[in-house]
Amino acid sequence: MEREIFKQKLKRKFRNLYRSDTDWCVFADWFIEWIVENDFQLATFNDFVDYIYESDTYTSTDYLNSDIWDFFYGWNNNIIDFITNWVNDKEVFSFTQWLKEKGYVDEEEIIEIENELKQYL
Repeated sequence: MEREIFKQKLKRKFRNLYRSDTDWCVFADWFIEWIVENDFQLATFNDFVDYIYESDTYTSTDYLNSDIWDFFYGWNNNIIDFITNWVNDKEVFSFTQWLKEKGYVDEEEIIEIENELKQYL
């Protein structure tokens, strides 16, 4: 499947998942919401498309249509690992500020998260 067609299918999938409870982890739900609310105009989304598109496992139509995206499981208590794995380095602080603006994490938590993230960037 051509990359651009695949990207459009992922956009549709993200729109369908927008503000839904996926049962993956709350960080994945926030990640999808942030990408949709930024109209997919993020390097993070392009990185995600590349990751999925270049994978032999995830590009199948069955997998794309599935709600079982195993790469989004297991992050439940580690937002730092989630962010460093899924958010483009140049957009990390945009994402954390968005989390604060949405009220998903408070000011004190954001300061802790951003201080810890500075070690990785």
